[in-house]
Amino acid sequence: MNNRRIAELMREPAPGEREAAERGHELARAAFAERPARTSSRLPIAPAAALAAIVAVVVAVALTPAGGAIAKLVRESLGDPVDGERPAKPALTSLPSGGELLVVSERGPWVVHADGSQRLLGAYDDASWSPSGRYVVATDGRQLVALTPTGEPRWSLSRLAPVSGARWSPFPGYRVAYLSGRSLRVVAGDGTEDSLEARGVAAVAPAWRPVDAESVSSEGEHVLAFADRSGQVEVRDTDSGRTLWRSGAGDEPVQLTWSPDANRLLAVGRRSVRIFDGDGRLLATVSLPAGLAAEAVVGARTAPGEADPRVADFAASGHEFALIRASRTAAQSEVVLLEAERRPGRPHELFTGPGSFSGLLWSEDGSSLVVGWPSADQLVFLRPDRPRRVTAVSNVARQFDPGGGADAAFPRISDWCCSP
Repeated sequence: MNNRRIAELMREPAPGEREAAERGHELARAAFAERPARTSSRLPIAPAAALAAIVAVVVAVALTPAGGAIAKLVRESLGDPVDGERPAKPALTSLPSGGELLVVSERGPWVVHADGSQRLLGAYDDASWSPSGRYVVATDGRQLVALTPTGEPRWSLSRLAPVSGARWSPFPGYRVAYLSGRSLRVVAGDGTEDSLEARGVAAVAPAWRPVDAESVSSEGEHVLAFADRSGQVEVRDTDSGRTLWRSGAGDEPVQLTWSPDANRLLAVGRRSVRIFDGDGRLLATVSLPAGLAAEAVVGARTAPGEADPRVADFAASGHEFALIRASRTAAQSEVVLLEAERRPGRPHELFTGPGSFSGLLWSEDGSSLVVGWPSADQLVFLRPDRPRRVTAVSNVARQFDPGGGADAAFPRISDWCCSP
């Protein structure tokens, strides 16, 4: 049962609701007055166990005469689903910048073509594109699988620990890096020569350094960034096994991402974004006073096998990047643009809305930016060069979970490639 269905049930009146409401408000006011003062630097997000307990109490109490009144108090605290951007298209029927979009739902990853047609690849946990979109690398429990864009398996391998964070190296795509539990491994693009690269790594997908840049020296074509639990970032030449540079400890990353010219690396944490140059010098640290957007923090992996959030992404050229963050009140989410320089500059607000955003990605040509908005059940396509040109698509959860009805979960944006 999702939040929307719970909200619908809680709208049903119950006998004695007015009297119970008055008693409930008095109890709430008394409890608020007696509570000890406290401060916290963390976002007000309940752990999964606590959230489950709250839902159970709400369902149980809703069956009593006072249920309607207490449900009203819960709605006032949690808020109903937001309306989202208007006007909005009723379905995703095309991609504004062409290409192929990978969207992962509870049923598995879908390939969305430029004309809006979509294909379910299978019951996999996660997926990402190979260079030029010729293949997809997917994970399923303890299995790593290479597929065609039509879902036909090419090769697979199994590990003892859960597999996650699989990423194909840049063109011509001779390597795939992935996590197996807390170990980082690298396998050849044809599924052979699987090898251990590092142990004790953080639960964040590794990031291959781009190779089509003048600033990249002849150290090797297969250079990989990864992190450990202390937040230390390491960049290694996987061909020679030589560590090129290693940062100090810091905010444990939930995402690592390179700029297209390989001269910048972002280590995005829950409280800050560290900006490194290509040689490992820390250029700047961007503080996130209210943290990442709430949905991104909930979705951020805390254990191997869970999915990575896509909360930051570089534009197709230069050092400008888009970032999802929570507002200072944590009541809404924002997409801002920053420069990955010593002075990142004042964040340029691109889009804002109540509730939470779950991820973002640039199109390959850099003309469009897609943002997931679970609170509104929408995908929002932005044109940074035309700030007022916003295209919203509604009913996203049901589109990628046919038959799921009101319980359909919002999908996750995974990868966007191959613009014509």
